[in-house]
Order: sequence, then C-alpha cells, then structure tokens
Amino acid sequence: MGICNLSSISVEQRTLGRVVNGKAEYEVVVLNSCICSQSSLLLSCRGFNTVEPVDPQVFGKVDGEEDECVVNNYAPVFQGNPVAFRYAWDRKIELRPLSSVISCS
Repeated sequence: MGICNLSSISVEQRTLGRVVNGKAEYEVVVLNSCICSQSSLLLSCRGFNTVEPVDPQVFGKVDGEEDECVVNNYAPVFQGNPVAFRYAWDRKIELRPLSSVISCS
C-alpha cells in the first residue's frame, strides 16, 4: 500500500475540442491513488474562471481565497472514484494539489 500523501492526488486535464461561448472547453479529473481517503482537498487555482457552470459541490473557490479551490465540497475523495468536472475559458488553468486530510481506517 505504501504511505499516502498529497502526491497520491493527481489532476489530469484535457481539451475536449468543443467551444462554449467562444471559450475552449476542458475536462478535469482528480484522482486519488491511495487506499486511504483524502478529504478537504484544496487545489491551487490561480486565474480560474469559466463561462460554463461548474457544480460548486464538485469544485469551487474557497470563500475569501482567490487562488485556492476545494474539490468535492470538502468530502472525501476515494481511490477508484475520481471527481470530474468541465470548465470553459481562454486557456487551461494550472490546478495542483495544495493540501488534504488523509484518513485511513
């Protein structure tokens, strides 16, 4: 199993080849490769914006923070159950893990 840490979280993005309101559409998939769940997962999201609605239960900016976004509304992200969403903007935004709470039972 190995030791779980923040590097067990990967963020994959791909261009979908669609245009939404004149902006390129991207799909983001957040994966946890660790057997332990990771909750309160925050990503850096400097410059994140979208013309395509994103469910705030899936991904959204942290209140009062311009550069931090929360995944899955602070709920656990489990191995084998990726969290995915789409956004549309002028360019792909760099999203990288900042912090999480690891829970093993």
